[in-house]
Amino acid sequence: MVILEWLRSVADMLLPRYCKVCGCRLESSAEHMCSLCCARIPLCDNADFVNNVSMRPFLHDKRVVHAASLFYYYKDSSYRNLIYHLKYYSHPSVGILLGRMIAERLVNNGFFEYVDLIVTVPVTKRKLKKRGYNQCDYIARGIASVAGTVWRGDVIQRLTSGTAQAKKGRYERLATNDGRNGNSNPFVMPEQSAELIDGKHILIVDDVLTTGATLNNVLSSISLSDVRISILTLGVVL
Repeated sequence: MVILEWLRSVADMLLPRYCKVCGCRLESSAEHMCSLCCARIPLCDNADFVNNVSMRPFLHDKRVVHAASLFYYYKDSSYRNLIYHLKYYSHPSVGILLGRMIAERLVNNGFFEYVDLIVTVPVTKRKLKKRGYNQCDYIARGIASVAGTVWRGDVIQRLTSGTAQAKKGRYERLATNDGRNGNSNPFVMPEQSAELIDGKHILIVDDVLTTGATLNNVLSSISLSDVRISILTLGVVL
């Protein structure tokens, strides 16, 4: 243990690591965030899994049991850097860390009780090729390591690319979920997935919840009525 700590100290001297939030140099025991930024993260109030901001976009779907998020995703907050590093700067391990963090907050409150399978929201083939990974898979890995639940990234498939949700305005995101505007659902659930989750309680994991357009499209792709659904995201936009 002493040798390992010494090696970490040497590594930090040669290749210093910096906080993804504030940019200060990390202590050897820290992981992506300094202790001060960890203490100041704008955590969501998840005391009530049904009556909260993360649940609002899904109240129309009676299959959705509850929802939760790790932190409030403010426009000018430096905590947005965590998501940027996860998605665009080739730091997938940020997803594992944040997945563990939210799972540790919820595991003793019954959120994962009776959840049979963790399901991740897929990205387009173009993004997967460019990025090399689906950030939601790493979030799910972190959650699963704490909750002790199996996760899969192939239950839902994405067929089309379209315009990235991050590049759309709020009303465009809402319109994406409006069939009157001729928008087709880019998500589909294969027949073998339907057999896998029928009668089960699944947990759908995504990175950021804005209007709920993406996740509502995912819900629409699940035609089964005999399934219970929970939703978990890292950030939620107020």
